[in-house]
Amino acid sequence: MVSAGSRGVYTDACPTAPEMPPFAGVLDDEQIADALIYVRNSWGNAAAPVSTSDVKEVKEEVKSVRQAARRPPAAI
Repeated sequence: MVSAGSRGVYTDACPTAPEMPPFAGVLDDEQIADALIYVRNSWGNAAAPVSTSDVKEVKEEVKSVRQAARRPPAAI
C-alpha cells in the first residue's frame, strides 16, 4: 500500500473516497521499511521490524498479482 497507494471505495455516505498516494517513485525500499517500522511501533503497538528484503518481496508479489489480473482468461 505504501509503494502502490490505495483508494477507498465510493459510497453514498462518503462520495469522496479517502486515498493514499503511491510512494514508489518517491521513497526507496529502505525508506518504506523505515516508515512501516515507525507506524507498526507507534500508538502502543509493538510489531516486528520490516526489512528492505520484506519490502522487495511484497513489491514482487504485488507486481505478479497485477500482471496476472491483466491476462485474458484462459479458454475452456
